[in-house]
Amino acid sequence: MEASRGSDYLPDTASQGEGTTSWSPHLFPRASVPAATWRRWALLAVLLHGILAFAFSVLIPPWEAHDEWAHYKYVEYVARYKRLPPQDRRLTEEFAYDEATQPPLYYILAAIPVALVLPHDAYTPEVNPYATSEFGQGGRNMVLHDPHEEAFPWRGTILALHVARWVSVVIGTLGLWFTWRLALLLSRRESIATWALIFHALVPQYIFIGSVVTNDILLAVLTVAAVYFMSRLLLSPTTADALALGGVLLLAMLTKYLALALIPPAIILYAAVLTRSRSSRVRRGVPIVVGLLVFLIGGAWMHYNLRHTGTLFPRDPYAFTVIVTTSPRELLTQLPWDHLPSMLRYGFRTLWASFGWGNVDPGIWVTFLFGGGLILAALGWMRDAWTGRILPQEGKLALFLLLMVGDLAALPVLRELVHRGWVLRGRYILAALALIGVLWARGMRPWIPPRREKGFAAFLLVGLLALNLYALWGVILPVYRPQGLLASAQARRLLEEGTFTPAYARYGRAVELQGFRLLTPSDPRRDTYPGTWVEVELLWHVLAPLEPNHSILLQILGRGDRTYGQTITYPAKGTYPTRLWQRDTWFRERYWIRVEPGGPLPTTAGIGVLLVLDEEPDVRPLPVYDAEGRPVHRVVRVARFRLAARPRERIPLPAPLCLIDARVGSARLIGVTFPSRVPLGTPLPVDIHWRVIRSPGEEAIPFLHLETGDGRVLSTGDAPPQEGDFPTTFWQPGDAFIDPHMVPLPADLAPGSYILTVGIYRPDDGVRWPVWDPEARPVPSRQLTVARIDVDKGGTATLKCPDVGR
Repeated sequence: MEASRGSDYLPDTASQGEGTTSWSPHLFPRASVPAATWRRWALLAVLLHGILAFAFSVLIPPWEAHDEWAHYKYVEYVARYKRLPPQDRRLTEEFAYDEATQPPLYYILAAIPVALVLPHDAYTPEVNPYATSEFGQGGRNMVLHDPHEEAFPWRGTILALHVARWVSVVIGTLGLWFTWRLALLLSRRESIATWALIFHALVPQYIFIGSVVTNDILLAVLTVAAVYFMSRLLLSPTTADALALGGVLLLAMLTKYLALALIPPAIILYAAVLTRSRSSRVRRGVPIVVGLLVFLIGGAWMHYNLRHTGTLFPRDPYAFTVIVTTSPRELLTQLPWDHLPSMLRYGFRTLWASFGWGNVDPGIWVTFLFGGGLILAALGWMRDAWTGRILPQEGKLALFLLLMVGDLAALPVLRELVHRGWVLRGRYILAALALIGVLWARGMRPWIPPRREKGFAAFLLVGLLALNLYALWGVILPVYRPQGLLASAQARRLLEEGTFTPAYARYGRAVELQGFRLLTPSDPRRDTYPGTWVEVELLWHVLAPLEPNHSILLQILGRGDRTYGQTITYPAKGTYPTRLWQRDTWFRERYWIRVEPGGPLPTTAGIGVLLVLDEEPDVRPLPVYDAEGRPVHRVVRVARFRLAARPRERIPLPAPLCLIDARVGSARLIGVTFPSRVPLGTPLPVDIHWRVIRSPGEEAIPFLHLETGDGRVLSTGDAPPQEGDFPTTFWQPGDAFIDPHMVPLPADLAPGSYILTVGIYRPDDGVRWPVWDPEARPVPSRQLTVARIDVDKGGTATLKCPDVGR
């Protein structure tokens, strides 16, 4: 790493080999720490980065990084066949994206050591199909992990994966050299360069990307190298730097197509600095050599793409076609610029710490932590600008680095806008971390007294080290461990203490549902609206493993078993699939179900619980048995709560056939609807229209009686409201609903006139609720006549509305 004459203090007119600049002692006071000490601190940061990246590579479960399986298959193909994969067909089918159309450099480098441990086990990961469900309902592990298959000592594909990961570790670690050089180029102070190196080396996102199989890490390193050589050309152009920049650009283009973002600033820089060079060899020779390199290597790769895929950039032909064929004015007017704020917010957040497939996040506080540090650094730059402590060369280079940060973000932003996306993944601009770190370190300089520089480096190193340890052991690894496992004694104590309400159902011979806990709504008698979420926790007891893997299906079941929402997931959110179940283990799991408008409201609902084999095109449930071993023919329900439409969304009920408008206890009987003619010997359907006046606070049952004129009951159609789906204990003022009943019409009913009466009674003592007629007069019989029935000699009953209710 580059030193500066053994001291952090640079006297006036000191030449450092990066161009000659006048440095003023009063702007930069003598440092108290020797340069050799800072170099040791920098080496310590590099060593810690390598150790952490190695630890990440060993401990992060296989394939739990964005498209790692597809990246690995590219590496394996090159290692196995010693050639590039065909770009017109996929290498993988397990996940949505394939990487066969990527440029080859990273995969060739990784294939060299992988060829030494080439696997022959025909391994294929078992995908978690629910991992992309809303709010992580189905888990955040994209793969179902078998601890025995993935355990050390590794073998086969798992061993080859780790070997490929170590290539990324080496690339990311060695690439920190360019960060050190770039920071020295800006500040000429080892203290600032050390801070920048610590910052870049220990940002969790850089460590994570540098520990998995992905070409993003090589592109990040080559981009920083390109910016470093651009910066040298900007300050003092030389032939060697110009050629080095050309070579780095070609390597970057052979790594990932996002390297195209480097071409415009490189062309502008070549044009600006080479034309000002006094050397004719620089002015003439460099463009020729760089042009030949670009033509021979870059042109050869473009020809290869065109020949095999029909397009120059097969990775994203749609975006390439839109950008190339659309005029700039038309493109700017068509892009969804309203997506940009959301895109930039997401990109800034995931630039610092975003793990897994972008679905494992340590929390927004990390974003605020780094954001606050950048604000403090910006204020430091402003302070030095106000006091005239920014040297011309320093300001020039800082402005260039800022422009490069914007340039590195511009191409992925444009690509996402073309696809009308809402997010910019931070890994797409990973190279900007080094540039931001250099600018941040220089901006912190005004706030750190010379005697505190070493202490600040120690604080920065220890703080970021702690953040990475927390990210690995406190955030990443817990996501992939089996979740919610309990000891038997602990599970039974939860039942005995009443934390879970006991419930029992046995699914095949695999597992028992032992209890439930309704978390949301906290009060089951309060309204739960469509669009909100129901949260329930279940307690499971495993009896035996179950193959193939089955899923847990939860449904919100309301009136008549209508479905008002559902969710499906592997057990323990994919971390404890049924194939890996251990006998006599317990686990608890929390589920969220979004309420959907699945039928009439209001009603009560419960959570239907099934264990199913979810395979296209069918979902096949496992047989269910009760505690006595009897088959349960209907789905097992747990919990009960109210579902209702929001007041402004309530749909008026149809008018009843017969208007009654009388009061029965806590409700008004608005009217009834029935068919006009029904043959004897069949059930008579009657819909009773109710509107609740006040909450009853007790259980009661509506009755429907077929009576003679003198009050003798011939048959009954008593039933809880809505066949038990909407008991009176859940009624709330303003509820309006239709209550269907059936009353049998005896086949031997004699010709004559009969009546249908309606009322409500308490099941515990049979006492009827009081009744008032439409004129608010009490009805002594506590029932209302709602229909008159005439039976003819042919065995047909004709129904009509009553003259009055009594």
